[in-house]
Amino acid sequence: MEKTLIPLNWTVGTLLLVIAVTYPTLDEKFFTGGKKLEVQAKVAHLAKLQTRHYQSNEQYVLFTAEEIPETLRSELGLKGPPQDDFVYDAFLAGNGQLVLRAQASPESIRNGSLPPLTYTLRQSAGGQVGEGTWEPLSGKKPGLF
Repeated sequence: MEKTLIPLNWTVGTLLLVIAVTYPTLDEKFFTGGKKLEVQAKVAHLAKLQTRHYQSNEQYVLFTAEEIPETLRSELGLKGPPQDDFVYDAFLAGNGQLVLRAQASPESIRNGSLPPLTYTLRQSAGGQVGEGTWEPLSGKKPGLF
């Protein structure tokens, strides 16, 4: 009995250690990475919609995560804050830039499906879209190290 238990413990322990060390990379490639690409596509589409609206009305559509207009919600394929992994908002920065932001929803952070992070895209008054940036909302990284 002891001869099978010791190698089994070593095997299981080594496997768990390898998973713990490689978890951040696995998480980024397989779990969080796909959701990030989806969010970037939605925010880019939202930026196009905002540019089109600005060109015809000379103003942007500003909204909070709780009060997103139904037309934008259906255009982006959003169900609503409790069901979506990310919540979206749009506001004007002090320099007149439109800031489009997607944040991991509180529910997805609570249930552990996403780390606390935000994606921000800035758009100038003329409709020029800048580079989007991902920022963690916590200094903690997943995994042991």
